[in-house]
Order: sequence, then structure tokens, then C-alpha cells
Amino acid sequence: MNGLSRERNWFGWPLVGGYTKSKTMEKVLSIVFTATYHITRQFKILVFPTVFIRICGTFAYIPAMFLPWRYTWTVPLVVAFTSEEPIGSTLALTAGIQVAYFSSRFLKRYRILSLLFATFAANLTAYGVRVSMGLIPADVGFTFYMLKTTITAVAILILAPIILKLLESKDIINFKR
Repeated sequence: MNGLSRERNWFGWPLVGGYTKSKTMEKVLSIVFTATYHITRQFKILVFPTVFIRICGTFAYIPAMFLPWRYTWTVPLVVAFTSEEPIGSTLALTAGIQVAYFSSRFLKRYRILSLLFATFAANLTAYGVRVSMGLIPADVGFTFYMLKTTITAVAILILAPIILKLLESKDIINFKR
């Protein structure tokens, strides 16, 4: 093992494992990205009642690409206790993170696309939850959620490659393991 985290495999696939250098690094990255998510979550633009544009989703989805599965629950747990509307936010974020996690394992070379799928899944889930709860009208709300998805996708396309290249160049993560 030599200090490297052992990959957990299902049928030879690194489905629930991570791509970090060590177990300590897994914890550090989880804390850093969770804190970054929580800090950037404070900056928001209201476009419709209960619909905010934030770039914080980027910092929730990126670690799902390289951390083990158990760390995908840290951000949703923080959101469950700190959000103004915890049900919709937690369900949406959980859906987005799980889509990012599993699709990044299958897409391999094109794993950045998993982040775009994640933001779409999260916003579609948030839209569905909030419409079913009667918080927003179905016809108008969909437009605002797709606007939110587009802005988050642009933030992801700008930030994710930079963050991933930085972590790979410092040998903190290695997708080839």
C-alpha cells in the first residue's frame, strides 16, 4: 500500500473508490471543497423567489470526480443544516453530486461533461421539488432554472479544468490509477 489509498472496486471498476494520493488528502480535499462551497454559497443573485444563481455548485460537483463515494455526502449534509429551504436544496444537491460521481466514472476521458450533467440534474430536481411543493409556478420556474443551469455550466467550464489540472500537476489526484 505504501501510503497510497487503496482503491475499492466493484467488479474491477473503481466505482466507489477515489483517485487521491492518500487517505489524509481525501479528508483535506473534502474539508477544503466543502468550506469553499459554503463560503461561495453566500454570494447569490435572486432571479425568482427561491431561485438563486450561484456558482457554488462547481465546488460541490468537482470533488465528486476524484473523492471516494462516502465523501459525496459532506456537502449535502452541510446544506441540510444551513439552507433556508433545506428539502429542495438538499435533494437537488444530492442528485447533482451523485450524477457527477457516477457519470465521471463512466465517462473517463470526457469527465468534465459529468459536471454539466450534474448541474442539469440538480436544477431539474430542484425545479421538480419546488413545483411539487407549490413554491414556484411550473411554467415560469422552468425558464429560471434553465437560466441557472446555463450560468452554473459556464462557471464549471471555466473553473473545473483549472482546478483539475492544478490538482493533477501537484500529484494530489491521479485519474490514471
